[in-house]
Amino acid sequence: MADPRLTLDDALAFLVEFARAPRDEGYGTYGYEVWVPNAVAAYLREIEKIPRHAVYDSPRHRDLSPIFYDAAWQLARRGVFRAGVKNSGAQAVPDGGQGYSLTAAGRAWIAEGAKDLILFQQDRLAQLFDRFRERFGPGYLQRALEAVRCNTNGTFLACCAMCGAAAESILLAAAIARRGDEPAVLRDYRASGGRSRVEKGLLGQVSEPTASRFHTFMDLLAYWRDDSSHGTATTIGDVEAYDALSRLLRLAHFASDHWSELTGK
Repeated sequence: MADPRLTLDDALAFLVEFARAPRDEGYGTYGYEVWVPNAVAAYLREIEKIPRHAVYDSPRHRDLSPIFYDAAWQLARRGVFRAGVKNSGAQAVPDGGQGYSLTAAGRAWIAEGAKDLILFQQDRLAQLFDRFRERFGPGYLQRALEAVRCNTNGTFLACCAMCGAAAESILLAAAIARRGDEPAVLRDYRASGGRSRVEKGLLGQVSEPTASRFHTFMDLLAYWRDDSSHGTATTIGDVEAYDALSRLLRLAHFASDHWSELTGK
C-alpha cells in the first residue's frame, strides 16, 4: 500500500522538478526524458535517504510507484508530458506507461518556472478553498470543490461555471451578513437581474477601491457562469479554467480580508 505521507500533490511537484533536472539513477532512461521508475528512485534516495544500491529492491519503490504513475498521467493529460521517447531512433522498451517525454509546451512551462503548479494539484487547491468554509458557507465550498474536480477531469466549461457559482455564494454570504436578513437577500437574488441588484446593494456601501476590485473579480466569473447556461458552443478551455480557479481563490482572499468593510461587521 502507498505511503499516506506521500500525496499526489507531492509526487506532481517532485516529477516537475525531476523533469527540470533528470537523474538516471544509474539504470538508464531508455530513450525517454522521464523514466518514472527513476523518478521514484530519486525520491526515495533524496527524500527518504534510502541508499542508492537498495532503492530498486526496496518495497518502498513498489509501494510508492502508483502515486508517481498517477502524477505522470495527470501531467500528460495537461499537455506537459507525452508518452513515448524523446525522438525517433531513440531506444524504446515495452514500458506500460513508465516512460514520458516533454511536449514543447511542457518544456517552455517548466523553463518558465512551472507557473501555477498549484492548479494541477487537486488536494492542495481544495485545501486552500476549504480555509474559507466557515466564512462563506457550505454552498460556496461545494461549488468550489466541484470546480476543482471538473478542472482535474478536463471538463473546463463545467469548471468555469462552478467557479462562477462559488463566486455568487461569496457575494450572497457577504450581502446576507451586511443586511442581516437572509430571506430578503435571497428573494432579491432570485428575482430578474437579482445578482446585479444584490451586488449593487452590497458594494454601494463600501469604498470605491474595494467595490471596484470586488466587481472586477466577480465580472468575468459571472460572465463564464452565464455563458455556460447558453446552448451555443463555447471556446472555454484549460486556460480559462485555470484563470477562473485563480480568480475565485483571489476573490475568496479579498472578500475575507475586507470582510469588515464589506459587511459592516
